[in-house]
Amino acid sequence: MLYRAHSHGCFRDLIEAGMRAGLFEMASARLASYAILDLGMGVAVWFRDDGELTEDAVVWQYSEPFRVTVRYGV
Repeated sequence: MLYRAHSHGCFRDLIEAGMRAGLFEMASARLASYAILDLGMGVAVWFRDDGELTEDAVVWQYSEPFRVTVRYGV
C-alpha cells in the first residue's frame, strides 16, 4: 500500500509539473495519476513474455492512452 501511495504521488507530481509547464491539460492530476497506475497494474495481470504481444508492442500501444489521459501536446 505504501509503494502504491508513493507511486501515485510521483505520477501526480509529474503530471502537475507538466500542467504548470503547459505540456498537459488535465482537470484532475490526481485522477489522471490513478488512471495511469491502473493501466500499468493491469498489464501485470495479463502480460506474458511468451504471449501474443511483445513488451515493446505493449509499451508502444499503451502510450496512446497515457497521452490521451493527460492530453499531451495541447
